[in-house]
Amino acid sequence: MKTMSHAVTSFCQQQELSIQKVDSNLYRMEFQGKRCRFESLITTDDEENILIVHTVLPLRADPVHSARIADLICLINSRLSFSTFEISKKTGIIACRSGIRIGTSDVTNDTIKHTIFRNWMDTEVFFSAFTAVLFSNCDAEQAVITAIDDFENEFRSKQVPATLSIRRNSFN
Repeated sequence: MKTMSHAVTSFCQQQELSIQKVDSNLYRMEFQGKRCRFESLITTDDEENILIVHTVLPLRADPVHSARIADLICLINSRLSFSTFEISKKTGIIACRSGIRIGTSDVTNDTIKHTIFRNWMDTEVFFSAFTAVLFSNCDAEQAVITAIDDFENEFRSKQVPATLSIRRNSFN
């Protein structure tokens, strides 16, 4: 049985992804989104077979905006089924967190791929909502609606099937 850290290293090599091993169970990698470059930190726990991906957004919420960002995060998280967005109260750092615990079963490349790429896709889809709330004084509801619509329109125009399931709950 492969350890989680070995599986992550193997997967990244096969996918030709640039990954830097920071510590025995901590990896750093970047991905280029449509609008900017994102940094991801991948943590593995070989004993428990856990994989956690944190992708840090390249912006900070100052204390003035923290309540508005917290509202936005609640709205976004209520629509996601795999990832969650978080904000650090101390630093204002915003990150998307995805994780999976495999248990005793074998770790597959598909599991690693799904966890990493799903995190990246959720980050990419909702990055515009964070920038709208922070820099355009947009309210959280409108920012989420616009981010979802932009995502759906982009995939419709390219005629590529959308793989992100976003619940369109009522805002009321």
